[in-house]
Amino acid sequence: MFVGTDGIRRHAVGVGLTPLNNGEDLVNDMSTSMLLRVGLPLQLTDELEQCNSDNEAAHSCWHVANEYGFQPVFDAGVERLILIVDEGSGNNLKPETLWNASTPKFVTDHYSPNVGIEEMINCVKRARK
Repeated sequence: MFVGTDGIRRHAVGVGLTPLNNGEDLVNDMSTSMLLRVGLPLQLTDELEQCNSDNEAAHSCWHVANEYGFQPVFDAGVERLILIVDEGSGNNLKPETLWNASTPKFVTDHYSPNVGIEEMINCVKRARK
């Protein structure tokens, strides 16, 4: 997770990311679901893809993100969502009851096909050991 100079949180990994340039004035035209999955700009991810796997790679990847105005956020928090679908079954359970009965599941590992982002993930994993 990163935050740009525009204050918008950007995801580096995950499905359904919407790349958005720093300061790009499309925010007002984006749906809520798109804003929740905003990704890093394509120009930045393209440059991160060029990072190699030498000893300096992790440092240079963080530097590249910083040069684009993005700071890493290591404690981004979690927003737990629930989607209730009514299939006409006549089930009259209250949303609060369904929420309380649900069990959250958390991702145990992250990965990226992008070489630079993967190197940053590995850097964080090494720091946690």
